[in-house]
Amino acid sequence: MKKVLMKRIITTLMMVLGFVFTAMAQSAQFYYKGSPLAEGASIIVEAEEDDWGDLNCETNPAGSKDNGLILKNLTSEELKGVATLTINTNTLSPSRIQWCMGGQCVQIKETPYNKDFVVPASGYIQVQFDAIPTVFGELEAEIKARIGLKNTTVKVKFVYKDPNAKPAFTRRAVVEEFTGTWCGNCPRGIVALQRLAQDFGDRVICIAVHQGSEEPMQIATYPELVPGTGGVPACMVNRGPKLDPYSGSGTNGYYHYGIDADVEAALNEPAEAGIELTAQWNDANLWDVRFTTTTTFGIDSNDAPYRLAFVLLEDGLKGEGKNWVQKNYFSIAAGYDDSKNYVDDDMKYWREAPYEVKGVEYNHVAVQSLGIKNGINGSISSPIVKDKPQTYSGLVTTLNNKVIQDKSNLSAVAMLMDTRTGKIVNAVKTAVLPYGTNGIETIKDERLKMKDSPVYDLQGRKVQSSKFNAQSSKLPKGIYILNGKKFVMK
Repeated sequence: MKKVLMKRIITTLMMVLGFVFTAMAQSAQFYYKGSPLAEGASIIVEAEEDDWGDLNCETNPAGSKDNGLILKNLTSEELKGVATLTINTNTLSPSRIQWCMGGQCVQIKETPYNKDFVVPASGYIQVQFDAIPTVFGELEAEIKARIGLKNTTVKVKFVYKDPNAKPAFTRRAVVEEFTGTWCGNCPRGIVALQRLAQDFGDRVICIAVHQGSEEPMQIATYPELVPGTGGVPACMVNRGPKLDPYSGSGTNGYYHYGIDADVEAALNEPAEAGIELTAQWNDANLWDVRFTTTTTFGIDSNDAPYRLAFVLLEDGLKGEGKNWVQKNYFSIAAGYDDSKNYVDDDMKYWREAPYEVKGVEYNHVAVQSLGIKNGINGSISSPIVKDKPQTYSGLVTTLNNKVIQDKSNLSAVAMLMDTRTGKIVNAVKTAVLPYGTNGIETIKDERLKMKDSPVYDLQGRKVQSSKFNAQSSKLPKGIYILNGKKFVMK
C-alpha cells in the first residue's frame, strides 16, 4: 500500500514538474518593425496624420500591417496567455484608446486591463495599441504578456509634439552612486563619476552617497535607496533601475566603462519641466543654506504629483585614520582577480595602487539633504499651469554636521521628482553664494580695475586674481560675483 501511495505521489510530482517545465519552456517575444525587442524594451511612436487627416498614435498604422508591433511564438506549439495593459502616464488626454491582441479589440477607459490571447504555433499575432490625442503631450504604457510562468513585456511611449512649442527644457541626469571607503570594489565608481563629470559637464549631476556603519562620510538624512540586492557599488540614473556605476547596463561588457550610455539615454528623454536654482548662505554664521527654486512645467495639470528635494555636495573630502583608508580590490600587488579583469586605462591608477590606499580625495559627496527620498511636501503646488513658473524656498542646515570639512567647497542640487513613478524629472546644480549676495547688476569694464577684490563665476571658482585689469584681460560674457554681488558682463 505504501509503495502504491509513494508511486502515485512521485507520478503526481512528475506531472506537476512536467507542467512547470513545459510552461517555462514556452517562449514568445515582441517584435517591432521586423526586429526583436529585448525584455522590457521601449518603443516610441510619434503622432501622424491618417488618411482622414486625424492625428493618431498607432503601433500598427495603416500600411504597416504586420510590420508594426507583434507578439511572435518561438515554439512549435500553440500558446495561450493573458496580457495586461497598464498606462503609467497620460498627458495626451486622448479621446479614444484602443487595444487589440490578435484582432480582438477593446476600448480602454482605465487600467490595468487584462485580455486573453492565443498565438498559433510558430506564428504571431498583432498587438495594436492606438490613441487619438486631443492635446500635446505623452502617453506611456506597458504591455505584459503572461504565458505559463513567463512574462514578456514591452513599453510603449506615444509622443505628440507641439510644432509651435518653445524649445524643450534642458534635461539633466542625476547619477546617485552608493559607495564606501570600506568597499574594495568601489574605486571603479570613483573613476566612473570622474569620467561622467568630464564627459558631460553640467548636464550630469554626480552624487556619491557613502554608506556603512563605520563610514566617515555617511549622513543620516540620505537613506538607503539602492533597489534590489547586491550591495555596493551601485548607482541609479534619475532613480531608474539599479546599475553598476562603471559598466552601467553593460553596453561595453561587464568589465568596461559603459555607464555613459545609460546617462546619454536619460539625457535624450524629454523633460516635462525645467528647474532653476539659487543657493545662498542664509546667515553670517554659515549655518543654513537657503535654496530658492523656480520650476516651470510644459503641461497643464489639475494635480501636482511632483515634489522637490535638496542636496548639499562637497568636493575635496579627505581624512586620516583607518576609516579613511580606501580598500582596493583592483590592486595587482594584492593579487585580486579584479586587477586582471579591469584592464582599461582609466583603472590604471587603482591597478598600480596597494590594497589599502591612503590620502584619497573624495568628490561629489552628499553631506546633507532634505526630502531626498519622498520629496518636500508642498514644494510644488496645484494646479500646474503650463509655462507659469512656481517658486519655492527652503532651508538646509549645516549646524552640527560633522561630515562637512570646508564650506567653501559646497555646491547645491535641487531635484524635481515624480511621486507616481519615484523618478527624477529634472535637476540643477549650482554654487552656494556668499551671505549677503544681492541681485544682478551690470558693471562696466572700467569698474573692474580692482586691486584687492577677486572675481568668481557662479560655480564659486576664482576666474581672475586680485591683479586683474579689465583692459588687459577682459572677462567673457556671463554672470559673475564681485564683492558679494552678482553682475553681468556684456
